[in-house]
Amino acid sequence: MMRDSELLYYGTGQKYLDIFSLHYRWFSAEWTVEEEKLVILNYAFADDEKTAREKVGGGGESVRRDDAHLKEIYASIRNRQSDEDWNKRSKIHTFRVWESPWKKMKPGWYIVRSRKHFPFYISAVHVRLLSTWLVHTAVCENQKEVVAFIHRVNQTHHIKLVDSL
Repeated sequence: MMRDSELLYYGTGQKYLDIFSLHYRWFSAEWTVEEEKLVILNYAFADDEKTAREKVGGGGESVRRDDAHLKEIYASIRNRQSDEDWNKRSKIHTFRVWESPWKKMKPGWYIVRSRKHFPFYISAVHVRLLSTWLVHTAVCENQKEVVAFIHRVNQTHHIKLVDSL
């Protein structure tokens, strides 16, 4: 008889946000269970269910379909990605600082979003006299997430940015 750790599970679902394309697509994941914890082995986004399932290898004799855990797995992936986005800082290349829109920006903190409609990427940018830093980023699907991001930036850096997006 197989133990849980030898069984593979997969699930598919639609209308999950693909943070790379910022489109809602089919999501599929493959995982196993070890010591009563879900261990994600693979995941993928696609435009249809069949392609999403094929990308993670959903099928075969030792694979069990389990769509019930898919939301939990997706949330785990998004939380990990959110942590990485928050903690990754990068300096905007020196030559880019002298191009629009950065060349006219006064030193200070700015909130920038990737587009006008949800979902979008939002970034906290710190412009200094001789450098510009992309300090934090996040994916926002609604206004509540925008407000939470700005609040977190304010708390972390002891500043007072306002929500005027």
